[in-house]
Amino acid sequence: MVSKIVKILDIKGDVSINITIYSIEYFREPEKRRYVPYFPKITENGVAVIYVPYKLRYHIFGMNVTEDYENLNYLFLRISDAVNVYFIRNYISPSFNDVAANFREGLNLYLTMKTLPVEAIELEMSGYPNEPVLYLFDHNADIPLKEAFSRLTAGSLAYRAEIESFAYWLINNYGLSKYLKLYKLMCQSPSTKYFKDVYGLGLDKLEEEWLNYLRSNYRYPSDYNPFYKYLALTNTTIVYDSDYPQLREVAQLIKNVMSFNYAYLYPLNNSIVIEPSAEAGDLANLLLRSNVLVITLSSTSLFRSAVKLMEGNYVGYCSNGFKLLNKCYTNASDMLTLITNTNQAKALGIITGNNATTIIKYIKKRPIFTLDDYASGCLYTNNSVYIIYPLTLRKIKAARPNQVHYLMYVAIIILTLLTIALTYLVMRCKVWNQ
Repeated sequence: MVSKIVKILDIKGDVSINITIYSIEYFREPEKRRYVPYFPKITENGVAVIYVPYKLRYHIFGMNVTEDYENLNYLFLRISDAVNVYFIRNYISPSFNDVAANFREGLNLYLTMKTLPVEAIELEMSGYPNEPVLYLFDHNADIPLKEAFSRLTAGSLAYRAEIESFAYWLINNYGLSKYLKLYKLMCQSPSTKYFKDVYGLGLDKLEEEWLNYLRSNYRYPSDYNPFYKYLALTNTTIVYDSDYPQLREVAQLIKNVMSFNYAYLYPLNNSIVIEPSAEAGDLANLLLRSNVLVITLSSTSLFRSAVKLMEGNYVGYCSNGFKLLNKCYTNASDMLTLITNTNQAKALGIITGNNATTIIKYIKKRPIFTLDDYASGCLYTNNSVYIIYPLTLRKIKAARPNQVHYLMYVAIIILTLLTIALTYLVMRCKVWNQ
């Protein structure tokens, strides 16, 4: 991976980099914690990353993913992210502002795509970043790039997928050398005028070309699940169950996270309001006006009402809990968050569990929206956090017909064997009668 980066960036001379991997157990020891950051640390002569094993972190919720396979891909991405930034900072240009940092992340994505095994990219980054970007544009939740590139705000981070997608397209379409020139200029003094200087085209024209390219070459499927961050970028009503007033604390915390992470100091032109279910009225009518996030227990009528409005039949209810993909989760510690489309053309999110205290504890410990920006939801069960990506449910759903076909083939073979056996017995009976 390192040798590929050196070649891509045309770095001359000898290159030396130290890569240190710490276990999460080492990191958790109080006397050592101050020396090891959870996020990748870039040092003068290398990088340090934290490795969290499969059972202690969120991971992909899907089929045919073994612990070792997913652990290896996770570690690839952790190291790749840190090493890419190390080379960009030390051999291209350090970034001293958030605008340049966004351009750096675009270059980081390019290096990741060019150096990692395709299996790691497909497993961990399926559909990213182009499908989330197209979903934003098709649902009027996008912003002009000139705003994301020109403001030192948290809002620019909310649209990171837009920036990374655009940057990746710029490099592939106009070459790496021009992009590196642009990046160095942005590091010195951020300005959108540099696009004209480097590419001969203004940002508006380049943005138009980029969008035309995306719409001609990419698309998300009709049953594509939106990502949870989408609720923070649009008009959304958070409805908590009136029978459990303590859930208002969860609603308020989520609103704060949504506002601070994605809307703070940034004119997103949307609103996030909180209402108890008794005042919110019928969910179907509410969905005609805005997207909705429902917070309730799995045993309530509000949860049943939400399930009826969700497309995809991914979520249901059991006698003692909730159901996801035909499996029931009945423990007090089980909890689910998921966002799907509805027949009202709006997005409906749910946060449900079998115990109100569990929901409050989980949200306080790890607010959903900071877990992964482009996830459709998470499943908390057996002390593990399973991350659900927009394409994961579709892939699992698509696999089911194959299982049905397999069972049909088995049944046909069995029937054929029975027919042969029966024919044989009939012929033997005729021989005996003669």
